[in-house]
Amino acid sequence: MISNLFMVRVKFDESQILLPLAKGVNQKIDPDFLKKIRKKRYELMRDTFYKYAPNVDNSVINAQLVATALDRWAWFWSFIEPTIILLLSAIIAWWQISFKYSLLYFGVTIVFILVAIFIYSSCKRAAKYEVDDILNDNNRKTEIKGVFNAL
Repeated sequence: MISNLFMVRVKFDESQILLPLAKGVNQKIDPDFLKKIRKKRYELMRDTFYKYAPNVDNSVINAQLVATALDRWAWFWSFIEPTIILLLSAIIAWWQISFKYSLLYFGVTIVFILVAIFIYSSCKRAAKYEVDDILNDNNRKTEIKGVFNAL
């Protein structure tokens, strides 16, 4: 829900996975290409990324890289989801209970946001390692180039 509202996964998939994969196979990146990847993000993720890193047990690339990325995303969501509830609690406390309690909620919310930002940056690093490992094989690069060319 939060992901859809703020388009977290959409932006991440495009900027940290699909564009680096496209650049890694020397795909021409222009406004038309960007529109196409936004429109076909699910299919492109399936055919260019999840084909090689679907999960730990079935990954073509280094399974530890996949496990690390999944672990970091789990931590990220475990901070993001409660952050929204904490923020709403802070607003309700300010409005209904007391300013003192709302400050407590706002303080905890800020800590959660800072931790989530830190974890998000580690999610980006994990994705980079996965993309690099995918692109480390010429056959995979050829297949990915074919997917992008078919757009």
